[in-house]
Amino acid sequence: MRAYGAKTGSAEVDGQATPNGWFTAYRGGVAAAGLVLQGGHGGDSAGPIVAAVLKAS
Repeated sequence: MRAYGAKTGSAEVDGQATPNGWFTAYRGGVAAAGLVLQGGHGGDSAGPIVAAVLKAS
């Protein structure tokens, strides 16, 4: 069984209309994190990027 976990979020920046989206996750012994500037919700913007990295490992 491979262990896995993830956390998503957004970071508001003063003067920026849309927050930055971030996503971090691990699968087995591999961890990855992504940040999309003005990406909004992290699960929608950075999540697919991190998922692709972990699936390729």
